[in-house]
Amino acid sequence: MGCKNVGLWLWLCLPAGTLACRANMPVSGVLMPAEQHPMMMGQDGREWRLIAGDADSILRGAMGASVQLTGARLGRTLWVQDWKITDGGDGSAPFVGELRRFGSQWLVDDQNSGTTISLAEESLGSLSEHEGEWVMISGYVVGAHRINVVRWSLIDGDPGD
Repeated sequence: MGCKNVGLWLWLCLPAGTLACRANMPVSGVLMPAEQHPMMMGQDGREWRLIAGDADSILRGAMGASVQLTGARLGRTLWVQDWKITDGGDGSAPFVGELRRFGSQWLVDDQNSGTTISLAEESLGSLSEHEGEWVMISGYVVGAHRINVVRWSLIDGDPGD
C-alpha cells in the first residue's frame, strides 16, 4: 500500500531521496488531546499529527492510552491505516470494540486481537446501558474468551462511519 495509493503521496514520494516518506512503519506512543486532529506523543518524545480517517473518533476517545499505529508518514504527520491500543492506562492491553448483546451474552469483537470476547454479565454494572456503543474494557480472564470487567470507558465513534 503506502504512498502509491494516495494521490498526494504519489506526487510527494516519487523523488525517493528528496522527502522522508515511509509507508507502513509502526509508530508507538501515547494519545494526547488536540483541537483539530488527534495527536500522539511518540516514544522518542516527538509529537505526531494523526490523520486517522475512519479511526479518528476512536483515537480521540482513547486519549491517554498507549497505541501502536501503522500508516504512511511524512515528517511528523501519520496517515493511520491500522491501529492497536496497547495499554488502556492500567498497564494491560484493553479490549476495544462495539458492545453488543447476543441472546443472554454480552460481547465485544475485540479490535486488538480480532476475537470475540464474552463479558461476565455480573461484572457489567452500568456498562450494559451502552449497547451498540464503542467501549474500551480492562478486566481479567475467567474462562475461554470470557472476561470479568474491572474497568471500562466509552469511546466515541464507529470506525465504519
